[in-house]
Amino acid sequence: MKRILFEHIRAQLRNRSHCKYHLEQSPSARSQQLIITATNEALNKVPYYQHYHKPIDRIEEISQFPLLSKADILHAPDKSFVTRRAFRWFTQKIETGGTSGTSLRVYRQPREVFGYQQVANYAFSCIGKHLKIAQLRGTKPAKGLVAQNVGPMLILSSYLLNEQNLDQYLSEIRDNHISCLHVYPSSLVILARLIKKRYGAINLPDLKGILASSEIFAIEDKKLVKEVFGGVKIVDFYGLNELCCAAIAV
Repeated sequence: MKRILFEHIRAQLRNRSHCKYHLEQSPSARSQQLIITATNEALNKVPYYQHYHKPIDRIEEISQFPLLSKADILHAPDKSFVTRRAFRWFTQKIETGGTSGTSLRVYRQPREVFGYQQVANYAFSCIGKHLKIAQLRGTKPAKGLVAQNVGPMLILSSYLLNEQNLDQYLSEIRDNHISCLHVYPSSLVILARLIKKRYGAINLPDLKGILASSEIFAIEDKKLVKEVFGGVKIVDFYGLNELCCAAIAV
């Protein structure tokens, strides 16, 4: 498992002295300093925290703050957690995935979006370069089609995947020389089960790897996919919409 923290990515994009600062500190000291800095930033600039006390100097002082629940955020005014320095017209409004309950609205700044894209690019690079990608992620191709080319990408329908259409899906992957499948694990498992039932296993000569994201990819499902697709590389990528961290398993 390779863990990538966005603060580390930002450090790599800054000057060398800043990177050296991160490298010289122990992980524990670095993490504590980041928490202290973020807390004081919130005390100074986030409306929700304006009634709290003076800035903190030690990590132990974080205990003066109550635990923040999802209900607190949902019931607070929309701008309560947006810093005063944030330019709202430069932010991207998205919803969290809702894996643990009700989705939350999140505002992302451009540098955070760029940072997230760097991590996503790294996940794809674990499979290879100059990939021809097919998506099987819940997007519907036009006019009820099984597949549709959108720019350089092939979109495969997750909703028409059944025994009758299986060979059409496999033909689209072969004919378009797909080298990477970008999938929801749930859609991939349906595809793998259909292939196993009909063929046992499949050889797609151009396919180098599969990138699964956005859902839990269970160990038993990974075993099934490896059995059906042979030696292709499987990359399990999880990144929070909140953009605080990401994890990649290869």
